[in-house]
Amino acid sequence: MALDFDKGSAENTKKIEKSILGVKTGLITYAVRNSTYDDINIEEGNILGLIEGKIDKVGETVPEVFKELLENMIDEDSSLVSIYYGQETNEEEAGKLAAYVQETYPECEVDMHFGGQPLYYYIISVE
Repeated sequence: MALDFDKGSAENTKKIEKSILGVKTGLITYAVRNSTYDDINIEEGNILGLIEGKIDKVGETVPEVFKELLENMIDEDSSLVSIYYGQETNEEEAGKLAAYVQETYPECEVDMHFGGQPLYYYIISVE
């Protein structure tokens, strides 16, 4: 969205780099083994929520972690939430979470797509 076809590549590069700084990325996956991270005990099979690559939430269910992770990602400047659901997630489950986002954060536009990614139930982008 930052791309301006009337501008040169140098100016567009600056605009895109500036826009990227305003994007937060969240991932939802699962623990493959027991471990500890920043004094958080993680058990094999726990659902993990990561923001910018760091574990932010550990829980028992995907919806629980999704909602808690999103709460830490959205702020007063957020206007778009993009949800990419993975191989192990069906469209109906993803749709329920997209509806939750729209209802809970009406100031944000919600965009949902099948990403097909392995290992990650969801990739979430907040702008």
